Amino acid sequence: MNLFQLPLLVFLIAVLPLMSACSTTASSSDARSLDAKVLSGLTADAKAGKESIKQDAMLAQVSSNGSLTVDSSTAQLLAKAASSKREMYRIGVDDKIQITVRGNPDLDVTVPVRPDGKISMPLVGDILVGGRTPKEVSKIISNYLSKYLRNPNATVIMTQLRSHEYLRRVRITGAVTSPSSMPYRGGMTVLDAVLASGGVNEFAAPNRTKLYRKIDGVQHVSEIHLDDILKKGEMASNIALAPGDIVTIPERLF
Repeated sequence: MNLFQLPLLVFLIAVLPLMSACSTTASSSDARSLDAKVLSGLTADAKAGKESIKQDAMLAQVSSNGSLTVDSSTAQLLAKAASSKREMYRIGVDDKIQITVRGNPDLDVTVPVRPDGKISMPLVGDILVGGRTPKEVSKIISNYLSKYLRNPNATVIMTQLRSHEYLRRVRITGAVTSPSSMPYRGGMTVLDAVLASGGVNEFAAPNRTKLYRKIDGVQHVSEIHLDDILKKGEMASNIALAPGDIVTIPERLF
């Protein structure tokens, strides 16, 4: 080894351990980062699983008499579960529907559903619509019109819902100013229905209010803390109503 090679050897001896240490530190850092990401994902999955189990357990707490009583903290969860299971509206006798065909205004009609469950429209003639959803009827009409038009697009809109009138009502009974049976409206809550009935009377026990709802043929009972809603603004039990719901406000015990 000559004098010119000696400095290079000293440099390599000093630098190589540092490079190895840096590589080890980087690998360790990457591993910790990966472990943190995996742990975060597992934690999120666990939380989602617990929430799903909570919903299933709550809905499974059906007593032997076919009713379910839930407190205000789970009432909103029950409402959400019920809403997700509602079927789409099916057309019935006396309903009125509006049919529009894009680009062909001469074919647009607004017609009632006859007692035989059928309607009539130009080019198509009689169509059985009873028991079908608007989306299904739109597809049937479009298929008929495809014999005469290129790529027809029919739209069906419900303008009057007469056949399901009583199935889609909400009823308020008990200690209210005017016990009522009112048409269901989207977004309607317990508070909306109570106010529409004139509010509670002087004999009411608002915090013992009950909401009765049928889900898949089983009657469920939810506790509504109506007094807390009216006086404290606590909306936890101000459940969104569904067609067919019954809200009962009992009288207080003297």
